[in-house]
Amino acid sequence: MVRLAAIAVLSCALAADRGYLLSGRVKPAGASAITVFGATSPFNASTLSDEDGRFTFKNLAAGTYTISVFNPEYGEVRRTIEIGPGTAGRKQRVSIELEFKPADFDRAEAMKREKIS
Repeated sequence: MVRLAAIAVLSCALAADRGYLLSGRVKPAGASAITVFGATSPFNASTLSDEDGRFTFKNLAAGTYTISVFNPEYGEVRRTIEIGPGTAGRKQRVSIELEFKPADFDRAEAMKREKIS
């Protein structure tokens, strides 16, 4: 009985060490730079979405994150999300769909970047 309880605790601990998988899709679709910032702890990671707006981040710790989406055509927009047991599905996976209107994007930041390039 003690061995069974120890195995169960160890299994839970190993599952928690894997971290969470965040997969999402940005609309309007198109290649965008996606950056995830830790809102309460120092962390950042970046990736590019595919042409359909899909992206993935692996091994994220539970917590609050800010997602920055930069689309060269529209500009930049940010959203805050929670990742953890309450938002994750099976196998610690979190799926989000970020749908924005062109007016949601900060076009001024995009204009600054165009001038530099």
